[in-house]
Amino acid sequence: MLGTGARAARRRDNDMRSSRQILTIFGLFALIALSGCGDSTSADGTAGADSDSPETGGAGGDGVTSAPLYAICGALFTPDGTSGYVATVPDLEPTTTFELEDTLEVPGGTLCAAPGDSDKLFLAVGERAVVQRYGIDGESLVFEDEFGLAGLGITSPAGRNPIHFLSESRAYFIDGSTLQVVVWNPQDMIIEDSFSIDGLWRDGLQIGVNFVDRVGDRFVMSARYFRPDESAEVVASAVIIDSTDDSVRYADDNRCGNLAWSTTSDDGDIYFASHPSQAARVRVDQAGDPASRPCLLRILNGENDFDPTFFVELNELTGGRPTGALLRGPADTAYVLAYDEEEVPITAQNQSLMTVVPAWRYWTLNLNGTFETAEEVTSIPHGAGYGIGFVVDRTDGPVPYIVSIAGDLSSGTLYDIGSPEGFVEGLTAPGFLNQALRIR
Repeated sequence: MLGTGARAARRRDNDMRSSRQILTIFGLFALIALSGCGDSTSADGTAGADSDSPETGGAGGDGVTSAPLYAICGALFTPDGTSGYVATVPDLEPTTTFELEDTLEVPGGTLCAAPGDSDKLFLAVGERAVVQRYGIDGESLVFEDEFGLAGLGITSPAGRNPIHFLSESRAYFIDGSTLQVVVWNPQDMIIEDSFSIDGLWRDGLQIGVNFVDRVGDRFVMSARYFRPDESAEVVASAVIIDSTDDSVRYADDNRCGNLAWSTTSDDGDIYFASHPSQAARVRVDQAGDPASRPCLLRILNGENDFDPTFFVELNELTGGRPTGALLRGPADTAYVLAYDEEEVPITAQNQSLMTVVPAWRYWTLNLNGTFETAEEVTSIPHGAGYGIGFVVDRTDGPVPYIVSIAGDLSSGTLYDIGSPEGFVEGLTAPGFLNQALRIR
């Protein structure tokens, strides 16, 4: 672990490197955590909407029925940098479209969150290091308030889903660039406290933070580490935050690394999977020495350490195909992404580009099974080695979705995976579609 002075210097370096890495590669494609957290909480870790309550509020005012409204959050990557956008749409059907000029543009990208059925949308704005709150007027977003994060040293917020609502007046902003948790008030839009999670730092290694999974009052965020040659260190860590008293614990594992995806089972166990790029590197012997095998680990519900009895080689689930990622499916299923080398072979010359090649396919995994095999999903096209899963509180109840990303990151397509019909195609959005959430 770093001393105080060394940690501060290392933090400045890591802020620059890891923030660029996360915001340009991962951080903008995922806000919603892949977790379930009780009857009154949706699977994105936010306060859930009651599907039995009437559709009221919004532009119509108290007691006036308003049409449902959803926010679509995405990112566009250009030679000039990253730009986020937020669109509002009446539904998530495949015929629903929107024009980028009609969206809210967010320079530097954005991460979005909504506290259930409050008719509010919160944005974490990367370029300005602020959290903004928007209300709804008809089908338009109306700016209401904001607060800055720079006073806490946060200039480039990093994370996969940093905003989590604990109550109407209390929320977390879990920042991966400075490794601290900001406690703030969504009603008054003020910072009330902060505390450190810098036990995740590792001397001599670059750090990347991942999804935050919520189980009850506990929040768990894993981290991965990279050597100077950018290969993954064979180590994984997780911070476990108890929101009842803001206490912090840490878990470490030395069996594999580059754990970049996570999700929870119905029992509240949290599963962690290595990044698809790790599988590509291992395939062509470019994963460093020692090399970290593509793997699946877990922390059992209520435990504070990785389960020492559980280790799954991801490639063995898909017949030896390079495999990574983990997205929550309906009930106790999950999905991994496996690379189809019949589409484009992986070589030492092209392995760094494999995650954006449209040759990855979803495979279904049973979290209550033996973890001996997964089943290939052939009903949707090959896509990139990225994906996100979340639950949308639609008017007909909570519905699980995944986003399939196009090989060139030019678009993302929603799939309803809760339907008895299997994967049902929904809306397609430009760029990197990272969220869809109901805001009214």
